[in-house]
This record gives sequence, structure tokens and C-alpha cells, in this order.
Amino acid sequence: MRIKPLTSIITSLFLLSLCGCGGGGSSTTVTAGVPSTPQSSTGTAVSGVVSKGIIKNGKVKIFSVSGDVGNKVLLAVATTNGKGEYTASIGAYSGPLLIEASGEYSDEATGATKTITEEAPLRAAVAAATGTVQIAITPLTELAVQKAGATLTAKSITEANTLVSDLYRIDIITTQPVEPSLQAFQNPDTTQVQKDYTLALAAVSQLVKNSAGASLSVVLESLRSELAVDNRISTQTAAAFKSALTTFLSDTSVNRTGITDINATGLTDVGSVTYVVKLHTRGTFAAGSFIKGIQLSVKLPAGVTVKADASGKTTAGTVAASGVAASGSSIDTNYVGTSNLLYVAMLNGQGFGTGEFITIMCDIAPGFSPPAGSFDISDVSAKGAEGVPITGITVFPTY
Repeated sequence: MRIKPLTSIITSLFLLSLCGCGGGGSSTTVTAGVPSTPQSSTGTAVSGVVSKGIIKNGKVKIFSVSGDVGNKVLLAVATTNGKGEYTASIGAYSGPLLIEASGEYSDEATGATKTITEEAPLRAAVAAATGTVQIAITPLTELAVQKAGATLTAKSITEANTLVSDLYRIDIITTQPVEPSLQAFQNPDTTQVQKDYTLALAAVSQLVKNSAGASLSVVLESLRSELAVDNRISTQTAAAFKSALTTFLSDTSVNRTGITDINATGLTDVGSVTYVVKLHTRGTFAAGSFIKGIQLSVKLPAGVTVKADASGKTTAGTVAASGVAASGSSIDTNYVGTSNLLYVAMLNGQGFGTGEFITIMCDIAPGFSPPAGSFDISDVSAKGAEGVPITGITVFPTY
């Protein structure tokens, strides 16, 4: 049985839009590792946190790099404080950076003191450092450097940082992890994504502990090998990560964060990747006609979902106006998870014609690769000025 979507909301929104009122819809896409901080007038300043847990009194080396990773030039050396924080000025240099960190830390899953050596440091890379830049250095940034490969270019760095950030649902470069302690987690200045990053690193420690005889380098190499195949981690690897996190959270002898339930984190869909679907209108309009309101439903294929709250409303940025409707649009949505149906209603006071008009940010679960054409669009209804129906309009997706 088909569920009737958004009826009262769509009706009222259409009435408003057809009276000439236009809303506003926008979304922001953050590319991991491309900081959006203001440029300093005195050159480039780099700071951040080093954590595998927190590395205190550690050494941080900052290099310029372009091309072969061996062709790096030392720009600055810094020391971490008791919170794992470092800061350094690299003068007038702007461009790709490779940062290496070493030192002692308290392992989250075991409580043991361990060492990251200078010979095998944790690394992070950014494509375009300029102004004031925050760069975390963690096992996940090390994974991204390994994924980028031996030739570090702006393109390879950005792609690797973005991929690992997408897989772990955290901007691995600009988000700064904190101490895995109750004090740090209850600090009102600590954001949820910082907590998630900290717990993701704890889960990595638990993965090492769970793998008898394994080391951090072995676990990271296993992940890198999977990413090399198709830029995905397997269903089994994603499940192992979530199991490791659950184990850590339940072990109060080492977990001092105050969080004991994985559902209280943003890490439940680690391993999923973002899949962008763009919707386009197609058809022939009468001269001077424009679409001022349109509604439709999208049947998502197996393994594909969108983020939504308990009421079915998608989260900010998940469904956004784009292309010919990027300006002056308002959108309402309803996602019914039980049937994997997404209902969308868009209003645009100024009207728009044919072309791309909506972007949907989907999540693909590990182990799924939806074929092109598997997003079924139906129930398309478009209206123009004064609510007059527009016939002959179809909607199709691109990927």
C-alpha cells in the first residue's frame, strides 16, 4: 500500500509559493583536509592535536611536499603539550604539507604506555595549507596518507582525506580529538564530532587488542589494502569496527568517557559512503512558463538510505536545491525507512525550467554497490503560476 506523503505541508507550501513567496535552501559540502580558516597576515600557522591516545610531549615535524613523499623539506618542529596540542609557524610557505608525529601515549583499549617512533611516525597531509590551519594527526590521517600513496599531490591528498573522512563520518583533518576522559567529554566546548573522533581512535586500539599479536601498522595496512581495491571497506571490516567500539564502550575499566552506548555516537554507520544523486526535469514548456512547485517520490535501492530524524524529515543538507533551482527554493521531505521511499516537495517563487534541480546525498552501506538506474522516480506532479498544473514534465536521476 502506498503511503500518502506530505499532503498538508505540500498544499500549504504550494499556496505560499504560488503567491510569489520564495524560501531559501542551501547546503554546504566540506571537503576534508581543505581548511576554510581565514588567512593570516603574517604567513602560515599550523596547529592541531596528535592522538593515538593523546601523545603528550611528542615531537611534530612539518614538511613541505610535492610529488614523491621522499622529496620533503623540513619547515618546522614543534612539541605537543599535555593535551596533545601542537602549534608552529611555517613562515611564508603555502601549499601541500606532510606532518609527522611521534611520542608516547596511553593506549585506550589496554591502558598500557606505548610509543610511536620517529622512524614510523603517524602522519597527516593537507593539499593547500595557507593562513591559520588546524590539522589533526591520528591513525585515520595516517591511513589517508597511505591511501594517497608515494606521490603526494594536491589531488591525491584531497581525495584520500575525503574518502577516509567519508568512511568514518568525521572530517579527519579539521576535527580535533580530545582526551578519552569524563572531564574532556563533559566539557561544554567539546563537540559531538570531537567525541566521535576520540571514540573512533579508541575502536582502532580495540581492533589492535582484538587481533592477537597484531600491531597498529598491521591493522592500518589491512584497511589500506581494502581501500586500494574499490575505495570501500568490507561488510566484515565495518562490523568488526562497530564490535570493537561496542567492546571498548562496555569495558569501564578502560572506558572513562561516560559514553557506554554506540547509539549515542555518530559512528553507527562507519563504512558507509556518500552517494550523490542529482534529479533533473525534462519536458517542453509553453513560452514564459516555469515550474514553481514540484513533488515526487524516490524509491531507493537496497543498501541505500538517507539520513532522517524519527519523524522522517531528512537532516540538513541531505536533500538540497541545486542547478536551475539553486536560488529561491524551499524543500520539504519525508523518508519512510520501512519502504525505503523518499518523498520530496519543492517550491520556488521565481520558477525554474528544465535541468538539474535537486541533489540528494545518500548513504551506501558496506557491501552494496547500487547499479545506475536503480533509483525509481514516480508520482511527479509539477505546477506553474497560480497553481496551474504543468503536464509532460518528467524527472530523471544522474549519478
